[in-house]
Amino acid sequence: MGWQCFLERKDAERLLSPEFAGAVMGDQFSPIRTMIGNGGFATELDRELYVEMRFMMAENPLMRTDKMSMAHALEVRAPLLDYELIDFVGHVPSRLELQGWTTKAILQSALKGILPPEILHRKKQGHSFPIKHRLRHYVRDYMMQTFRKSSFLSDYISTSALNDLYESTTAAPRITATSSGD
Repeated sequence: MGWQCFLERKDAERLLSPEFAGAVMGDQFSPIRTMIGNGGFATELDRELYVEMRFMMAENPLMRTDKMSMAHALEVRAPLLDYELIDFVGHVPSRLELQGWTTKAILQSALKGILPPEILHRKKQGHSFPIKHRLRHYVRDYMMQTFRKSSFLSDYISTSALNDLYESTTAAPRITATSSGD
């Protein structure tokens, strides 16, 4: 779950004042360890699915989708997250949930012949907020002016480290002979 961290420890130590880093950079996964420490999971997959549902779904994609849709007067539904369906699927043995490296094997089997194969077997398509694009274009100057003017932020954040991080984050991607250009 380390990929869920907003700031790596080495960057935090460089960016944040020592006092502030000490206050905010504790063990980010302590609540998860406490929650799963009791065991009770038949398999590692059961444990991982529980963590995903309990800590990730509610805080990330569901909350963000809900807020963004409400901001535009849209009603978005997640029919596969019906509590009765979740409860039922939670009782499916782990050995049936994965077929090799194929995820959603049960769902694919259930929908075979109903959905066209190109939809049924297409790769996962994520969605994300285009924050890097916005930082590089629309709010770049405003954001840095605000950071540089703030005496509050300068008490907690190193201005030179912030400038370095900002430049590396907002720089246009470099295309090299070894990159795919994606």
